[in-house]
Amino acid sequence: MQLAKYKKIFFLLFTLSMILFLNQSLIEAADKTTTNNIGLHGWGDNPTDKKMAVYNRKPIYLYRKANFNQKDRITFYSNKPMINKPMFVTLKYVTSSKNNGRYKVRDVNHKSETYGKVGYITAKSSYVRNVYYNKLIKHRITVTSANGINSYQIKGLQSKNKHYCQGTKLSVKKIVKHNLTTRLVLKNGNYVTGNKKLISFNQKEYSKKVKTKSKINLYKDADLKYKKATINKNKLIKINKTLYSHENDMGIKGTKRYQVSNGYITGNKKFFNKK
Repeated sequence: MQLAKYKKIFFLLFTLSMILFLNQSLIEAADKTTTNNIGLHGWGDNPTDKKMAVYNRKPIYLYRKANFNQKDRITFYSNKPMINKPMFVTLKYVTSSKNNGRYKVRDVNHKSETYGKVGYITAKSSYVRNVYYNKLIKHRITVTSANGINSYQIKGLQSKNKHYCQGTKLSVKKIVKHNLTTRLVLKNGNYVTGNKKLISFNQKEYSKKVKTKSKINLYKDADLKYKKATINKNKLIKINKTLYSHENDMGIKGTKRYQVSNGYITGNKKFFNKK
């Protein structure tokens, strides 16, 4: 009986340690999920690629069949800000009875209610694109992810070197393929992800401070549901991150927010004088 008790305790401790390890791994390298966990077998924007990670550039529906019909709609995906774009893995490329290109896809938006749904979306490049950059557009990128990104000494995104916050500008010397994704090689020789949801070749600028024009509310959450306090007029506020509401609701576009000390505030510029 005593031996059985110890075995049970050991099993519980082992299970807990594995859960903590897996959770930390997801936080440490979010963009590795695309490569390692969703089974990619294709690269580029070629519609004949059997498997690749894609996102929608315009509002789309997921359908049960390749011949699109309103009654066969499964769910709707909004045209969300780039950092929150819905993401899919293409399972195969098919054509409809009218010869329109379709992707059979699986929803891989892990925290969304739509996660795991399988169906068909359009394969038009004006609607759907690869999540990864496949060519070097410029020699400078901006970190767009609200949580920042890491650089690594190894192309497989191992041996973490440094963390870069949102808004950081990085010099890039080339783009390389790694298995079925891409990496950007920094001038110092380290590697960062080529995921468009995390970085951009557009030189984006992010507000660091704002000054309130009138009283505004401070909230506990980015959806601004739970009020925490009131911030007075002419208050100078430091911005930690720029993000958007409804991050995990694929049917809602989302509204700009600022994460500040102790909570979230609106990102609507009409309430501020930018500093």
